[in-house]
Amino acid sequence: MMCCSSLAYGQTSLTPKPGEYLETQYLDVLRETQSPFAAAHFDMEAGVPQMASIARNKNNGFEISLTFNWHDGNRLLTLDAAGHPDFNKAWNNIQSASFHVDDPQHLTLAAPGEPVRSYVWVGDAARFVANQVLAGQYRDERGQIYEFGTDGAARFPSESGTYNLMMDQVFDFFDSFRMGETGRYIAYRRNGNQLTLYPITADNGPGEGLPDYTHPIARLQRSR
Repeated sequence: MMCCSSLAYGQTSLTPKPGEYLETQYLDVLRETQSPFAAAHFDMEAGVPQMASIARNKNNGFEISLTFNWHDGNRLLTLDAAGHPDFNKAWNNIQSASFHVDDPQHLTLAAPGEPVRSYVWVGDAARFVANQVLAGQYRDERGQIYEFGTDGAARFPSESGTYNLMMDQVFDFFDSFRMGETGRYIAYRRNGNQLTLYPITADNGPGEGLPDYTHPIARLQRSR
């Protein structure tokens, strides 16, 4: 299994685009299943980091970090302004592996005995995934409108506010989102243009409850 401590670094002369990059097989499973949970566990079983993040540092270079299971992560390496890597010597047991900037929006990670992993720039990963699986306007069985905006705003018949997709799949085994920063958690299942919302028992945060699949909050059909 490729793991965070087994990655070393290869030379690159290209300048990467700052932001977040998602692993391409994660994206394939996400498109197929419309489930962040299923996509995260696909990469989790493979021991693959779902996300690589690139940010500029104070020396006009870059810092590159990996995120595993949407839960664990650390700085992988630093690139100087010319794109040359600098070892992060705080990492232990570095093995022979390679990192490469294929072009400003595509990265490659490889390790001995592992398939090459590719990453594509998406900007804000959580917002990108939410827009893939939730964003849109829906109607319930009475014609009432539920809307998930691409800007993170949710507008329901009885409430409105922001919604935040739950990306950390270490503790929960279902798809869910949170209304507002301190609001309730709502589980959901997506099947094509159909979206069903469910309450979560013991609604105290990740790992603290289970969806009540027998009493859905709403059964929705996408309208646009």
